[in-house]
Amino acid sequence: MEVTKTAKKEIPYISVKACPVCGEHPELKKEDLGRPGGHGYPGHFTYQYQCDFCRLLKGVETHDIYDSPEEAKNRAKESWNEEVDRVRKIQQAYAAARSICE
Repeated sequence: MEVTKTAKKEIPYISVKACPVCGEHPELKKEDLGRPGGHGYPGHFTYQYQCDFCRLLKGVETHDIYDSPEEAKNRAKESWNEEVDRVRKIQQAYAAARSICE
């Protein structure tokens, strides 16, 4: 019988963008999904980036129930970065509209 090794999935490094509102770097929040009495998902966590300085922006909550913790953290980073990009586009549109009105 031949034993084959399964290849480990390569997880890319994703950097976290600064908050577009205040310029601070967000913190990764980690919350246990286990509940009292053995309910919930013991040993699994939710991950979410949130700016602790201004508290105006946070990314989508992700979890590690079906994926590895590293993949869930990367999804949380991607969610945060997408939210930052969305807010920056709004800021740019607002600045462009203001310059037209002046």
